[in-house]
Amino acid sequence: SLAGNLALAATGGHAGSLTIDGGRLLTGQDIVSGIAADGAILVGSNGTVIVRRASTAGEGAGQTLKAAGMRIDGTLNADYQGFAGGSGYLSPSGWHGGHGGYTSYASRSTYGSVTNPVSLGRGGTYDGGGAIVLKIGGTLTVNGTLSANGAGDASGGGGAGGSLNIFAETMDGGGTIRANGGNSTSRHGGGGGRISLLNVTDNNFTGTLQVLGGVGVGYSGDLPARSPFPKAIT
Repeated sequence: SLAGNLALAATGGHAGSLTIDGGRLLTGQDIVSGIAADGAILVGSNGTVIVRRASTAGEGAGQTLKAAGMRIDGTLNADYQGFAGGSGYLSPSGWHGGHGGYTSYASRSTYGSVTNPVSLGRGGTYDGGGAIVLKIGGTLTVNGTLSANGAGDASGGGGAGGSLNIFAETMDGGGTIRANGGNSTSRHGGGGGRISLLNVTDNNFTGTLQVLGGVGVGYSGDLPARSPFPKAIT
């Protein structure tokens, strides 16, 4: 059980079960497997887990978290953990599952898999979103926030949203799952990322799914459909 702050070493972490009641847990940087648990991973309402990248080679890659079950009442995110942003007020916006709003980049091809997303979001002025693969043997409950958003601010180009790829026998809850591009109120929003629930066998999630482009002209990403599908898709 964790109530303070902890950064895992580069070898990742393995536990029988893991509860994050409060504070912040960071996975190791540039490793493939962030956390593995033989039992359940529980993220309490005051807890935060930050999942960092595995690699920036090619399209980049995030980390895989494995557990027999998982409940997210707090926050599990890879926000701003993708490709690093550039510098300067006029840096272009990032793209991934959707195009960024920067005119010269709007025609560039999106990248990564729609059905098996693992890619990092591209940076603009600000960093792109990272990538999380969840492999849950039983039930995944999301009543809090699961996200891989790109970064943004008032100026410059927003980073693109990252990837969320969920494998689970059952999924439920009424929280928020999002991989949105970063906002830029005076410039170019980042493109939306990708979310896949195609490997959820019994999907009873009733919360909100978002792959929105950032404010300031960014384009939405990909959310492949599967029936039954969540009722609220933004």
